[in-house]
Amino acid sequence: MHKEVFFDLCKLLVQDYGLKPMRTVTIGEQLATFMMIVGVKEGNRQLQEILQRSDYTISKSFHNVLRACMKMSIDWVRPFDNHTTTLSFIKGNPRYFPHLKDCIGAIDRTHIKASLPCEKQIPFIGRKGVPTQNIMVACDFSLCFIFVLPGWEGSVHDTRIFYSAIRDPSKHFPLPPKGKYYLVNAGYRNISGFLAPYKGHKYHIPEFQRASSYSNHFEAFNHVHSSLRGSIERSFGIWKKKFYTMNDIPVNIGWSDQVALVSATMAIHNYIRKHDLEDEYFLFFENNSDSVSDDENNEGANSRCVNRGDNKQSDDVMNKVRDDICAPITFQRIGIPGLFY
Repeated sequence: MHKEVFFDLCKLLVQDYGLKPMRTVTIGEQLATFMMIVGVKEGNRQLQEILQRSDYTISKSFHNVLRACMKMSIDWVRPFDNHTTTLSFIKGNPRYFPHLKDCIGAIDRTHIKASLPCEKQIPFIGRKGVPTQNIMVACDFSLCFIFVLPGWEGSVHDTRIFYSAIRDPSKHFPLPPKGKYYLVNAGYRNISGFLAPYKGHKYHIPEFQRASSYSNHFEAFNHVHSSLRGSIERSFGIWKKKFYTMNDIPVNIGWSDQVALVSATMAIHNYIRKHDLEDEYFLFFENNSDSVSDDENNEGANSRCVNRGDNKQSDDVMNKVRDDICAPITFQRIGIPGLFY
């Protein structure tokens, strides 16, 4: 992050989130130490050499900032400005407006490697074959995270985490207002408040880039859905490049700290987004809208959906919403009206 943003963040952590200087270590050095650990993956030995500090001092600085940023995440990883920025983004793009005018964000999961003792690894080993932490996230279309639920084992199915988030009030998931919805991939059911693509049809952007035309109206809808939902993949891409340690957690960071780091770094991600319009990572992903991080290719997009006993009427309502959106998108993109009627 740029120098001015760094020092403004120092002030915020002191004034609002209780970060205090140590006897021989300033606020700025504590935050710099934290950013070096999570941003460039400097180990303690390298940091001891660079900073001329003891292992204890480096660890203390790291944990001081981690606690402050965890408090910060309560205020900074949440919906901003009543979704007006999101509405402005959609209104500014004829591909999405007016078809998706009621969309307020996107939901997906991501996995990061989990560093655990051998005897605790098995529940965390999923399809990737290595221990991972499964994280559910919602974002808006300004590439800010508005909800995060970290700490799940890598073997847990995405839908179990999803239903835990939306049904458990203690998780504080920002449920969509009536008539609004989030975009989700085909690994989730198409239920009220959560708009999924049509299953069994092309969905990923590279598939459309290789094809010269749509095979049917479902693909036209899926292309637009995938394009807008790509904001969350770009958000993940920025987060994982900016906080490099999240790709490979060091063995000396305990499990509770690994979970806390997710929320803490997403809070900093959002702070930078709001205060640094020239940040190189955000600019790159904004200007390369099809760029995603290496593992964010919607592995779960065609995964089997789990029936959790949701009200069938809710599914019917959302299916009609999807069909009503699909018809004008199809007419706009391939000129065939009224395919459902």
